[in-house]
Amino acid sequence: MVSPVEHRAGWDATFSAPKSISLTALVGGDDRVREAHREAVNVALNELERYTQARIGGNHPAETTGQFVAAKFEHDTARPVDGYAAPQLHTHVVVFNMTERENGKAPRLRSVAHDQRRKRSEALVPPNPKEFVIAY
Repeated sequence: MVSPVEHRAGWDATFSAPKSISLTALVGGDDRVREAHREAVNVALNELERYTQARIGGNHPAETTGQFVAAKFEHDTARPVDGYAAPQLHTHVVVFNMTERENGKAPRLRSVAHDQRRKRSEALVPPNPKEFVIAY
């Protein structure tokens, strides 16, 4: 019998630009907008990284490390529908389940309840597209 693995290797976060931004960057060919998307992703990741904590275990409190390991993959199309892949600028970020403590050890990240993660990440997203463009 195969038992499920309880270790979570990491998380995939997706940062998607609004359709108007995607069209301006990809169809309109404005590289400044594409670069602004990259910068916006970096700003969001830097802000989220500040909350990174190491899971120590036992009755020990989590230790704030303020750093995680991540890999970014930028895509410029959505999944094809009926053979057509629409332009959609988005970046997948795989955040690995590890951080580094001051003592050099690399423990797992402390998990945060889904609602708390969602609230933190939503706080980084402007509520309307005009503010998103200004953020660029």
